[in-house]
Amino acid sequence: MHTITVIFEDTISALTEVTSLLGSKKVNIDSVLASSVSGQTVLTLSVDKHQLAKSALIANGYKVLESEAILVRLDEGNSELAAISSKMAKAGININGLHVVGREGGCVLLALRVDKAAAAKKLLKGYVL
Repeated sequence: MHTITVIFEDTISALTEVTSLLGSKKVNIDSVLASSVSGQTVLTLSVDKHQLAKSALIANGYKVLESEAILVRLDEGNSELAAISSKMAKAGININGLHVVGREGGCVLLALRVDKAAAAKKLLKGYVL
């Protein structure tokens, strides 16, 4: 799964402008994480048409970063996040970001942005969706 991070000036209409642009291109947003840092909005998106989204955003003057993410399912409350992050650190895989995508049946679904997606998928094969 590819994620796109968009960085732009934090204004009242910023989120509306980005999501309207993507909507006009028929890009579906699967998940979104937004933060405001030092007057800048940092918007991380998982979308169905990442190349189209990236091109449209760049064409409209947005700074866009792209990364690979893996979706994992962990049992809630069992310290599994600590276990898998330790395992990844020992394998030299850096977690660049993570966010909770959802919860279901006593499990939490996490999107992990990592620097070595193929290696992470292999290492975490029992957790990867």
